[in-house]
Amino acid sequence: MLTNAQKIQVEQYVPLAKRTARRFRVPIGMSREEWEAECLYVLVEALQQTQLNPNFQAHLYVRCKFRRLQLLKKHKPVVSLPAVLASKLKLDTLPNKADLFRRLSQRERNLMDLKLAGFRNEEIGIVFRCSAKTIYRNYLSIVAKLKRFWRQQTGDYQCL
Repeated sequence: MLTNAQKIQVEQYVPLAKRTARRFRVPIGMSREEWEAECLYVLVEALQQTQLNPNFQAHLYVRCKFRRLQLLKKHKPVVSLPAVLASKLKLDTLPNKADLFRRLSQRERNLMDLKLAGFRNEEIGIVFRCSAKTIYRNYLSIVAKLKRFWRQQTGDYQCL
């Protein structure tokens, strides 16, 4: 329950929370409005649990970043063939597009989905519980596999 003073502070800091929400990419599975509402919820939590200090803007930023990472950790990626990757590999020329990706493991497909959604290696590492460097190495090996699969199916050695 908020006190009257806290309610006034929430009203004052709503624009700050909205600006903070726009600084981050929207987590997977959420719309921009849902993410903004989540940041407003973080604002209310921050005002309830801490004393207001001169560096409240940085405090709110860190709390929103932490909430975003929590949401990423809970996310279970969906297996799909991203249009971005399909266009890069020119998959329309293949007789069976799904064959290329069926050879990848579930983990590799999930990693590619997150990578193509624009997430950084550090963020993906949280989802997979490993370091950013491991994600980078896995990504390079997946790209090499896709090139090899492409060559096997098309005989085109100038791909990618």
